[in-house]
This record gives sequence, structure tokens and C-alpha cells, in this order.
Amino acid sequence: RVQWYGRGPAESYADRCGSMQLGEWSSTVAQQTHRYVRPQENGNKLDTRWMSLTDGAGKVGTLIVPLLGDGGGIPARTPAQSYSRGLPALSLQCHHFDLEDFDCEENTNVPRVR
Repeated sequence: RVQWYGRGPAESYADRCGSMQLGEWSSTVAQQTHRYVRPQENGNKLDTRWMSLTDGAGKVGTLIVPLLGDGGGIPARTPAQSYSRGLPALSLQCHHFDLEDFDCEENTNVPRVR
């Protein structure tokens, strides 16, 4: 599982982040990969204050947070946002494979999935 506080629920990049709401989101890692016609980097989470990756039961995992920052000037409206104030915004992704795997095997159009 993946949870994050940032823009969501869909991927967000500089050219489309205004259409994504700031909030706390939850999904699976597999759902963060978008199968575009031409495989390319995808699933980015812009303006992310924290992200957690856990096992299916949510009992074991990793929490990713920045060490220092001013929180980007976004006012807190919920307890999750209050916790996130003071943290700089990150740009994060999670996948079941490396970004290099989006480049297909030679002479194919199939990305390498681990």
C-alpha cells in the first residue's frame, strides 16, 4: 500500500498539478503505474509532504519525510495537514520496477516489469 499527503489522487506534474487537490490519499503501488501507449515516466506525486509504503496489512513499511523546510506556505485545514506543516514539498513516485524499465527491451514495445 501507498499513502501520501500531497496532490492526488492521480499523478501530478508541473503542467497539470493545478487540477489535483492537496489531501491525504491511499492506493496500491500497482495503481500508481499508468500504461501509456509509449511507456514513459509516470505516477509522479508533486507537492508531497510525506509518503508511506507498507505491506498489504499496513503493519510493516517505510515513511518518507523531508528533514527540513517551510511547508511551502500551504495553510493547515486538517490534522494530517497540521502534521505536515513545516515540511518542504517533495516530488515522489512508487513502482514495482525501475524507471529505466520503461525503456522497452530492444526491438519490442514491452516494458520490463519486475
